[in-house]
Amino acid sequence: MPILGRPGQAAKAIHSGEAFALWSQLMLRYQNLEMTTIHQNFIHDLEFKLLVGRWITQNLEVEIKEIEGKLNSYGIPLPPRPPKSVNTPVNTEVIRDQFVFLQIISGLQYFLGLQVSDLRIMLNDDLRMMFIRFLKRELDAYDSIVKYGKIKGWLGNPPEYRMTQ
Repeated sequence: MPILGRPGQAAKAIHSGEAFALWSQLMLRYQNLEMTTIHQNFIHDLEFKLLVGRWITQNLEVEIKEIEGKLNSYGIPLPPRPPKSVNTPVNTEVIRDQFVFLQIISGLQYFLGLQVSDLRIMLNDDLRMMFIRFLKRELDAYDSIVKYGKIKGWLGNPPEYRMTQ
């Protein structure tokens, strides 16, 4: 049975898989926002800190607001929001920038897989287009962070492949 909007609103039907995908994608963004904010507090490299800050404001916060709006329009309760700020210990030198980078890039890789998986079940045109927009934004962010990691030498040095004869 499709989920409909609140009484008095125009009914927009979505199926239960779409409702769960919206809810779980919002939950994932809440977790990502909290973890990324924590990580950002430990970053020493100014450019990297700005790159992560831009990811938070131009991706996570924008997408959170849009998904919250969709869930509200369908009458689906929102999951609990993360705290607005996160206190960090005074000694932030214990965590290296490369460690933070690797945590963030691993999270992005996982995030991209879930985005594609949830996109596959979207039949509602509006939701599908929203998820495609999100995916394009995530891919651009992933591309930027990979390029930055290569410049900094944080991606490691995989051995060069050579064909044996």
